Amino acid sequence: MQQERVSSRDFFIIRWKNFTGFLRKSETYCFLLMEQGEIKIRIRDHYSLLNENNLILIPPYQGSQCHLEKFCGYEFHLNPHIFHLLKKNEDFLEFSFDLKKQPVLIFLLNNEFFQFRSIFKTISQELSESAKAYDEILKLKIREIFLRLIRLDRVSEEMLSKRISDKDEIGYQGRITEILKFLKSHFTENLSLKQISDRFGFSPGYLSRYFKAKTKENLFQHINKLRIKRACVLLQNTDDKIIEIAYQVGFNNLSFFNRCFKNLLNQTPYEYRNPIFSLYRVNKK
Repeated sequence: MQQERVSSRDFFIIRWKNFTGFLRKSETYCFLLMEQGEIKIRIRDHYSLLNENNLILIPPYQGSQCHLEKFCGYEFHLNPHIFHLLKKNEDFLEFSFDLKKQPVLIFLLNNEFFQFRSIFKTISQELSESAKAYDEILKLKIREIFLRLIRLDRVSEEMLSKRISDKDEIGYQGRITEILKFLKSHFTENLSLKQISDRFGFSPGYLSRYFKAKTKENLFQHINKLRIKRACVLLQNTDDKIIEIAYQVGFNNLSFFNRCFKNLLNQTPYEYRNPIFSLYRVNKK
């Protein structure tokens, strides 16, 4: 294992080569840019295994949730004061990654990875050499990090689809599989977009676009399909009231349940349970 560490009062950077171990806890915000190796990271009770060409943003005191294996890349720490000062700048008001409690995973295409690596390399060199006006160059490079994060956060659906497709070619198909598995196990709960995105380390907007690009349907359309499918089983095999079934499968509004049911199956829950009534209505027309 080799490391090259350079620092100032507000930030420091380490260039790792073949490091294995847990990321230590720190009061700073940490950026991990992975060139080679593996990172196993815990977000809530969910673990993700990541390979090269990823950027991970870790909030203060969350480093123990991250284990590095033969890690080659940059570990960059930024003082929270500097981080929030930049984030509050008017140019960053629409920056939506939530770093208050959970790490955020950012999937990078090759050109994006090289851009971030160039930034961290420059930061390391400027800190090491401390040449004239180096502090101003560092401020510019840190600002560039945020600007590029904003660009990634605002990525269009078309570009996101390409990003996901490119990542799948090198082994990221498991991400959508994990999300679908979670939804199948928890669709009866009162799920929110923020709750789901926090669990998997996405921003809410990124998760919505990611899911749409992978499945060709809206996230909550998929959830409601799971709920309606379960409702059909209950309608056919129990005597529970329709309103009870609606709440059992995850809806908290009977009218919305009826509307979703009708949109998907072209009949109401009552007609589905009582096909003779549905047939009578058709014949009457």
